[in-house]
Amino acid sequence: MGDSRSSITLRRACEADIPTFVRLQADAEAAYTAAFGAVRSPEERAAHWADILRDTNSETMTILVGDEPVGYIGIFWQGADREITYWVDRSVWGRGIASAALASFITAVPFRPLFARVAADNTRSVRVLEKCGFRHVNTECSFAEQRGTEIDEFVYRLDRH
Repeated sequence: MGDSRSSITLRRACEADIPTFVRLQADAEAAYTAAFGAVRSPEERAAHWADILRDTNSETMTILVGDEPVGYIGIFWQGADREITYWVDRSVWGRGIASAALASFITAVPFRPLFARVAADNTRSVRVLEKCGFRHVNTECSFAEQRGTEIDEFVYRLDRH
């Protein structure tokens, strides 16, 4: 893919993206790293994604490198807070794609504050959030369904535009 960062774009996610999102979340190593999220069958994941894409209170974008979908990024309500979520195909980790996608996304999203949650040991995602201006505001002990145990979860907050 060459220098992936130069060809990263975001577009509104659509039904045709669901199989890609299901495949990405089926990657056991990536799911373990992410830690949170329900353990689901491919059919349950597809139905969940269909619900997300119909939800008018959230927004999901597909991350593209060139014309190839390599992940997603979105915003959703968690209680009274707006939270960011993202997932990038493990095959392209370490190329700056998540950082570039998050930087682009938060520039376009006018809402502040924004929150993000990450497994404390997910150092790659911690770096992505911190590069994009999020600051660590809390640590919680939360049940990580993908790991079947409680783990430390960092809560990050972004206040600036």
